[in-house]
Amino acid sequence: MSTLFSVQFWRNTAELAVRGAAICGGSAIGGSAVDAWHLDWKAVSGFALSGAVLSVVASLSSIEVGQKGSPMLTAVHGWNPVDPLGDD
Repeated sequence: MSTLFSVQFWRNTAELAVRGAAICGGSAIGGSAVDAWHLDWKAVSGFALSGAVLSVVASLSSIEVGQKGSPMLTAVHGWNPVDPLGDD
């Protein structure tokens, strides 16, 4: 089965997308004292969505470049994309 259609590839891609969204959303908020009632939540959501979309695009562009089955560009030593938690 192609990597693109594997469940594990999409699980890993989703994890990277959530991380990308959190990082970009957090950077839109900034590091200073924040008043959550007066934030521009549309802008924060836009940054977060952009981060998630760019992460998925990056994962798709790295198919078959790094470790087989992984959405990452580099192979991670000791990481098994089929069993990333090492439960088996």
